[in-house]
Amino acid sequence: HPRAVIDTAGLSPKATELANILGETIGELDDDTIEWIINEIQGRLGTRKLGDRAGPTF
Repeated sequence: HPRAVIDTAGLSPKATELANILGETIGELDDDTIEWIINEIQGRLGTRKLGDRAGPTF
């Protein structure tokens, strides 16, 4: 599996916090939650695909 490295040099402390949270917890997230996070980010960037789900189900 490839290993992702996120360089947050020069970005806000919140960007570093996000990278750290994902790095520490991504192995604990189920696929539905990961998909929801991806869709949220893409939605904020204006790249959300039609038909995507509203959020994770708990």
